[in-house]
Amino acid sequence: MKRSTDTWRRAVSLALAVLCLVLAPQVAHAVFAARQAPAGTPVSVARMAPVTAFTGSLTCDSRFLQRNTAEVTINAITDTGQLRLPIVYSVEASRNGSASATLTGKTGSVVLEQAYTPTRMAIDITVTASYRSWSTSMTRSVSCPFLNLGTTNF
Repeated sequence: MKRSTDTWRRAVSLALAVLCLVLAPQVAHAVFAARQAPAGTPVSVARMAPVTAFTGSLTCDSRFLQRNTAEVTINAITDTGQLRLPIVYSVEASRNGSASATLTGKTGSVVLEQAYTPTRMAIDITVTASYRSWSTSMTRSVSCPFLNLGTTNF
């Protein structure tokens, strides 16, 4: 009897193995096909928060037939939050793209000096926020008062 029991066990084991090989793919297919795919995962590009505003003053002085000077003072730079990263701020003031001076930091002042011109000076002020290889900037043009004498707040 032992021999028939052994044959019986082998036959049942073989039948179960074949049954598993035949039915397992259908069960797996039924399970995966029945599930609903999740909604797409949102993906966005990392970028720095932009500089949104800066305040300060432009003080102009004109020495007839000698020179014009413009002092740009930055009181505050506002951004939308840089997540406590060591951001480096720089301020560049230029006139017609020729004379420029750079200030490093969120506050301070920088002086531009040029040969005398009778026309009203317009200074382009560019604030740049940098972190590693990323940067963002904002530019504003500010004009001196009449005759290039006095202070203009921005």
